[in-house]
Amino acid sequence: MPKHCPAIVCSAAYKVVCAEALRTAAGDTVDSILSIMKTSTAQVILPDDSRIHGPPSLFYGGLMRMGSLSLAHALSILGTQAHHALEASWDDWKTLKHAADATWPGPNNKAISLKQADWNQLFGNYDCITDIASLFAPQILEAYPNIKVIVVQRDFDDWWPSFKKNVILPTLDHGSMLQHYAKAIETMASVAPCSTMQQILLSYYSAKTIGEVEANARQKYEEHYAHVRKVVPTERLLEYRLGSGWEPLCRFLDMKVPNVPFPRVNDTADFKTRISGRKTELMMLAWKRAQIAASRKFAEKIDIVQQALERSRSSHGGRETVTANRSRLLKLSA
Repeated sequence: MPKHCPAIVCSAAYKVVCAEALRTAAGDTVDSILSIMKTSTAQVILPDDSRIHGPPSLFYGGLMRMGSLSLAHALSILGTQAHHALEASWDDWKTLKHAADATWPGPNNKAISLKQADWNQLFGNYDCITDIASLFAPQILEAYPNIKVIVVQRDFDDWWPSFKKNVILPTLDHGSMLQHYAKAIETMASVAPCSTMQQILLSYYSAKTIGEVEANARQKYEEHYAHVRKVVPTERLLEYRLGSGWEPLCRFLDMKVPNVPFPRVNDTADFKTRISGRKTELMMLAWKRAQIAASRKFAEKIDIVQQALERSRSSHGGRETVTANRSRLLKLSA
């Protein structure tokens, strides 16, 4: 069994909590143990799920791995907030899963035309949406008809090898380390970024295999840019060339050029470092949520013991001994 499989981690978290409680059980009441449980649970911090809703005003119309993170950082310097999958909340993937189900129907779901209010559940507290959002370009441009669009386009033959190596293969190759890692922790973390990314990529490229993705890649690339340029008026469209710096971007947004270099992030080495960091974050989230699940499970059992103790006190007219209390807890933790 893998070292970090869900069963082992959940069991480990459960045993740690039980041990903490049992150390106190020898001399304290169940009420004291419940207090420990509440404190332990309170120390586990999950991502903030709150959202401030309001439509974004800017859309990155280039495909992934075409400078989207550099652009997101540049927009941050200009004082705007940009959504990028590499830096997004884990729970955003739940909404992306819903968007994928609605956009590309399967045997168990029907196509749904998502409205602006639906997309706002994901992008509503951002000024600009980038990266993975580009794979939903037709739907997003329809939902936000007045949005400004920045188009970045690399030559297909220069772009595709990098995209295939760094995104397609790690996500879709069932023998990749990312695949093994994702399977081990996604259920425990209650989010499924890798599985959702698989669904989005295969659906976007109308494919079932990596070979079919590659066969359809050039056509989808051409269709994407043709559609964006067709539906977005020229006054709301910026054709941005990588390396052209601040001037065209600030002119398009009517903003002052900042006195700092234009950011350049997310080259191949940086991308791998960020992916590794995100895997660590996901493992920590899985561990924290496993702690909560184990704590709640143990607290429920303590509740049963407490109720039994109360019934016993009522029927015998007194408190049970510490020894009996400890005996019950030991049976629970077995």
